[in-house]
Order: sequence, then structure tokens, then C-alpha cells
Amino acid sequence: MNKRLLKYILTVLLIFGAEVTFAQQTQVVTGRVTEIINNRREPLIGVNVNLVNSQNRSVGGTVTDIDGQYILRIPSNEKDITIVYTFIGMKPVRIAFTGQDALDITMEDASKTLDEIVVVGQRLERNNMGIGREEMVSSTQKIQMDDIVSNSPVV
Repeated sequence: MNKRLLKYILTVLLIFGAEVTFAQQTQVVTGRVTEIINNRREPLIGVNVNLVNSQNRSVGGTVTDIDGQYILRIPSNEKDITIVYTFIGMKPVRIAFTGQDALDITMEDASKTLDEIVVVGQRLERNNMGIGREEMVSSTQKIQMDDIVSNSPVV
């Protein structure tokens, strides 16, 4: 009975020891993504936070929440990882991962202004059915009823 209890205790300790070992291998990066509007930092919701390896392949990622916060798990078996932040209308941000625990990012606007707008108008020729030459996908032919009756034995 005593040996059985000892085996049970050793098994439980082995399992907990393995969990602690595996938990230490996964590193977690947290942070906040913001933008500057009217000299104030405002959180960006839905920013893609992506991990890419040296071949520029995605190995994980997440999306920021309503407060611009994110939690990203870094796989222990990957080397030379880059964290890429992307959002529509913002310039992408790439940061090499060197063991940071927290990364707060401020993204910049990527919009561009136009110097000149040119409007070009074209006249589109249409036939009597309202179909343009570019839109027509089949040929049409006009046939008179007299031509059908004269060439066909119709009663």
C-alpha cells in the first residue's frame, strides 16, 4: 500500500513538473495599439497583430480588442520572429522580436491627398435595343417573314 501511494505521488509530481516546464517555454507579449487624433492617443480596434518568421510566413497572430489591447503568444520553436501590425488606412509597423514582454505601438495615418482630379467623358454608341457594341455578346440578324415563307414549304 505504501509503494502504491509513493508511485501515485511521484506520478502527480512528474505531471505538474512537466506542466511548469511547458508553461515556461511559451512567452507572452502584451501591449496596446493607438493612433494620435487631436493630440490625444486613441485606441485602434481590430488591428491585425501578426507573427512572421524569417521566410515571411505567418506563425501566429491576434487582433486588438475595444481598448486597443492585445495578447500574443510567441512559439518557442521559432527564431528570427518579426511582429507586424496592420490596419486599413494606417502605415504597417514591423518590429523585430527580441524577448520583449510589452510593446505599445502608435500607428500613423497612411492617407494621401490628391493634387488633381481629371474627369473623362465618353459617348457610348448604342443600337436601337440600347446595347452598346462592347456589351454585345452574340450576333443579331433581321429576318423578314416573307423570306421565310418563300424559301420554306410552310402551309
